[in-house]
Amino acid sequence: MMEKLRRPPRIACWLIRRMFPDSGECSVLGDMIETYGYLAEEKNILYAQVWFRSQCLRAIPCFLIDALCWRIHMFANYLR
Repeated sequence: MMEKLRRPPRIACWLIRRMFPDSGECSVLGDMIETYGYLAEEKNILYAQVWFRSQCLRAIPCFLIDALCWRIHMFANYLR
C-alpha cells in the first residue's frame, strides 16, 4: 500500500512521456520522479503529488508553443 502511494500520479507521468518522448534514463520524467521521491520523504506525499501535477501542468503551455512554432517553421520551409 505504501509503495503504491510513493509512485507519482500515473496520468501526469503519461502526459510527461507524451510531451517529452525520450525513453532514456536521463530524461525529464526521471528527474521529476527522483524529485517526487525526495519530496515525499522530506515533506509528505500530498505535497509531492501537488508538486508533480503542478510541474506537469506548467510544462503544457511551453510544449504547445514550441510544437506550434516548429510546425509553422516547417510549413514555411515546405512552401519555399
